[in-house]
Amino acid sequence: MTKNGPKTPVRLAWSMLVHERLAHVGILFRKYSSSSDLWHSHEGYYELVLAFSGTAVNETECGRYSIRSGDLFVMAPGSVHHYVAMNQFQHYAILIQSDIFSQFPGNLAKLPNFRDLFPGEKSCSPLLHVEGKILQGILEIIENACEEYRNRKSGWLEAFYAEFFRALIAILRYGQNTKQKSDQAAYQISKAVRFMSENLQEEHTLESLSGIAQMSVSNFRFQFKTIMGTSPVDYLICLRLKQAVMLMEYTDLRVSEIMLRTGFKDSSYFTRKFHAFFGRPPREFRKAIQTGEIIPSEVLSSIMPAPLRM
Repeated sequence: MTKNGPKTPVRLAWSMLVHERLAHVGILFRKYSSSSDLWHSHEGYYELVLAFSGTAVNETECGRYSIRSGDLFVMAPGSVHHYVAMNQFQHYAILIQSDIFSQFPGNLAKLPNFRDLFPGEKSCSPLLHVEGKILQGILEIIENACEEYRNRKSGWLEAFYAEFFRALIAILRYGQNTKQKSDQAAYQISKAVRFMSENLQEEHTLESLSGIAQMSVSNFRFQFKTIMGTSPVDYLICLRLKQAVMLMEYTDLRVSEIMLRTGFKDSSYFTRKFHAFFGRPPREFRKAIQTGEIIPSEVLSSIMPAPLRM
């Protein structure tokens, strides 16, 4: 139990959540209207959570971590958790009794991620992630299982379990450990950061930078903000302004030449951004450097781009 957790969490028994004919697997859709829920435990079954909308923070016995669309994890039997900081958070909760695994004709334990997701009583699984077409495919399979449950046509129970195993196999096969994914993303983002730093005069777009990082534009934008703490555009502006100040201090170049060398094409835009960051226009700033009123190293520390979080 985390030190902030309650002494007696709500105990959620299988019979409270799952239809009696579903002896081994239950699928629940969860949509939250509040920003937090009660501490609770899952008695005698695993809960596999697949988030597909919004964000939340999962507080567990093992710590806390943020969740977004495509993230998945398993709460083991007897484990305790609750969600906080929920923002339009929606997920599927797949409740699983472990004896269902022995009824599968193959060996699920040989698949990637199985032992991580289902480690045993009161253990915490790592956070995995699926995205894009893979996520949509898994959600469609889960919805097929729910349709079988709702329609109750001949063979619905068998079809329900078949769809469950399809979804589980896809999760085990394609789920990526977010720690490993984060390390890979940091490496990819670092290539774009290095390219920006070494080519300030060039025009950079999200499309060109995401290509260097070998990411989609949307994933590049998200990963850059997560890793660097700011957007690619704002990071590039900081790099350019830092270089502009250094050129003012160590060269006799005119301000117009400094503007071009640091990648600014429009003088009014350059002046506006410079003034927004430093509180005075470029020429006044340079005079303040020459008179000793401003020490550039002290000023730059306030706008330095965020360090790369490797």
